[in-house]
Amino acid sequence: MENNEVVDELAKEGQFRIRVRTSEWEVEVSAPDRDFVLNESDRLISQFSSTNPITHSTKEEIIQGEVTYLPRATKPQTLNEFFRQFKLQTHLDKILVFGYWCEVRQGQAHFTSDDIMAKYKEAKEPPPANIRRDISNLLGKGFLLSDGKSEDGTLAYELTNTGIREVESKMPQ
Repeated sequence: MENNEVVDELAKEGQFRIRVRTSEWEVEVSAPDRDFVLNESDRLISQFSSTNPITHSTKEEIIQGEVTYLPRATKPQTLNEFFRQFKLQTHLDKILVFGYWCEVRQGQAHFTSDDIMAKYKEAKEPPPANIRRDISNLLGKGFLLSDGKSEDGTLAYELTNTGIREVESKMPQ
């Protein structure tokens, strides 16, 4: 792969950045386009240098400035992004995935049927007609276990290891 191809590939995936610092000012330019970063940093350095004359040591610092590649910051995955990757058909599978989201991805100690219904609403999915029956089915299959009651007195559940493996086996690779 030639250098231009590498630069083009980096530009697609992230940012280029240059930072120049003196005792009087600091300039940082960041953008996906390498040439823009170089040109804009030169323009800003000239602008700041003309208003604040620079000493020899500062010029050396500017010359040593380098354009570097920064990977684009990844944002946390949303419930919709997580849920949509599964292509689920049944409410039992959906409840299991929503429980996984609550417990594993969000770090909740347990979840309630109200938590699951809230996830259905957040994901803009039609809710099950009888969530208590569906949760009972998941308990019977060994995917969930009862975790007593939550702080507000409603029944709480948590995934079993089997339930976690069931969800993870359906995740796209």
